[in-house]
Amino acid sequence: MGMDRSDYIIIGCDISNYLNTMSEEEKDDFDEKYFRRTCDIGDVVHLPDNYSGKYDFFGIVLDFDPDGFEGLKPFIYREKDYSEQHAKISKVIQDEFGEILEPNLIVLTHWT
Repeated sequence: MGMDRSDYIIIGCDISNYLNTMSEEEKDDFDEKYFRRTCDIGDVVHLPDNYSGKYDFFGIVLDFDPDGFEGLKPFIYREKDYSEQHAKISKVIQDEFGEILEPNLIVLTHWT
C-alpha cells in the first residue's frame, strides 16, 4: 500500500470537533459531498488526516500541487485579494455546521 502526497494552500478550518458529533451516515454524506482525490482551485474540499487523526481540514483551495512533485508556486497572501473565497467558505461552514467559525490560511502537505 503506497501513500500519495499533495500540497495545499486553503482558507478553512479544522472541523474535527464537528465531525466527531456526526453519525456515521452523516459523515459518509459529508465525505460524498466534499472529499476529493483531485480538485481545482476554488473547490471546497475536506482533507481528513486518515493516518494519525491530527486534523480534519475543510476549506476552499487557493493553490495545490496534486502529486507533490512540482511543489507550490510562491504565494503571497493578501487578505483583500481573497475576501470572496473567505466569504464563500464562511457561508459553507455556517450552512454545514450551524456555527460561525473564522477560517484561516492553512498550508499543508496532505498524505493519502
